[in-house]
Amino acid sequence: MKKLTPTIIIVLFLLSLFPVQSNAQETKSVSLYPSADATVVDISGTNYGSEATLKCQNDAATFATFLIKFDLSTIPSNATVQSATLSLNLNDTNGSTVTLNAYKVTSTWSETSVSGSSKPGIDLGVVYGAQSVGGSLGKITFSQDFSDLVENWLSNPALNQGLYFESTKSADYEHVFGSKESSIKPTLAMTYSVPDENPPVISDISTSFLTQTSVIIEWKTDEEATSFVEYGENLSYGKIAGSGEYTSNHSVLLSELESNTKYHFKVTSEDAYGNKSESADTTFKTKAKKDPQEEAKTEENVSDEIYPPSGLKIVTGVEDEKYYAELGWQHSVTEEIDGYRIYRSEEDRTSYVFLTEVGNDKTSYKDFEVEDGKTYFYVLRTVKGELESKDSNEEVITIYGPDGQPKEKDFSFWKGFTIVNLTLWPVLAIAYVLYKRKRQGKNLRFRGVGNKEIRK
Repeated sequence: MKKLTPTIIIVLFLLSLFPVQSNAQETKSVSLYPSADATVVDISGTNYGSEATLKCQNDAATFATFLIKFDLSTIPSNATVQSATLSLNLNDTNGSTVTLNAYKVTSTWSETSVSGSSKPGIDLGVVYGAQSVGGSLGKITFSQDFSDLVENWLSNPALNQGLYFESTKSADYEHVFGSKESSIKPTLAMTYSVPDENPPVISDISTSFLTQTSVIIEWKTDEEATSFVEYGENLSYGKIAGSGEYTSNHSVLLSELESNTKYHFKVTSEDAYGNKSESADTTFKTKAKKDPQEEAKTEENVSDEIYPPSGLKIVTGVEDEKYYAELGWQHSVTEEIDGYRIYRSEEDRTSYVFLTEVGNDKTSYKDFEVEDGKTYFYVLRTVKGELESKDSNEEVITIYGPDGQPKEKDFSFWKGFTIVNLTLWPVLAIAYVLYKRKRQGKNLRFRGVGNKEIRK
């Protein structure tokens, strides 16, 4: 088992990465008692509907059968029946063991008036259930599942006229069951499911990260559903953005908007069963473009008594095919602040201009007004009234690649090892050749004058 533990942990981790869409069907189990039942004695005009017993009997004088009907009106007509099991309670038996067959009743009947001489129509061509009876007292459950028959009754209530029970006539017998008037009633035990027909409930619609050209629309639903936003400059909308993935926390980016413009929008969510909800019309207005000189960061309203946020960090990414730089920071220790101002520069550390201001509950911001390949400088300031703190730590980020993430450095140990080898060995080879030539030159100088060799 100890060897399996790491494997189990890994499997559970991998499964957690792929959440399963929850089944919105509601499954229920119920036990129904008869709405009507009665014994019928062949040819006799006597009504036994108020008796506490149901009999199947055969002897020289009597042939008795019985009827049972269940009221299904409390179960939705579109329910899918997983199981339907019929049980009777045998409280007296006399004679041989027989097979009790269940047939479908095809015409109406009344518990207070039915008799052997006025039996309803019976379809004796199909046996819906057969059970051996006579061996021992107690609960007798038909092994057959009545799901298809019950589901047909649910979709066509007029066809639900109940069941007719008749035993074989092979020998004398009398078997007595409890009726609905007794404490041991017949029971129809059912398990069924009903498709979700309730549309998602939309709540908590909000806008965030509003800029001159973009905004994020967020909302929640009480069940997993799709996320779409219809938007435009009037109630006709005309544009739509979103995702068909199922989630209960929705976030849709609207980009390429006009600055200083009022937009109308409504959100729509549809669950896996086709139930759709849409919100009422809501509006937002994009920020106006300003002269960068008017937004330049200054030191005029800086106060040493207001502490800046700390731990500014930035990551990059892509959302809806649009690059972003996501800033994250820790709250200022100054109390009762109004929020945080974000300053950005696209040139250097001395050209910061105002980007946006976020509330005092925020510790992150996604800047969607960035471009691939460009470098951006960021600082934050805490805002309290008309005053600002000094700058937070500065962060610099360059937007790289199609996924909005910096490309990995193309370097590894083996690449480095190869580079060193390709560089070092040629250098050593050249040095060795030069060394050999130099040695050969020295040897020539030591050879004799007049063709005589001078030995060392």
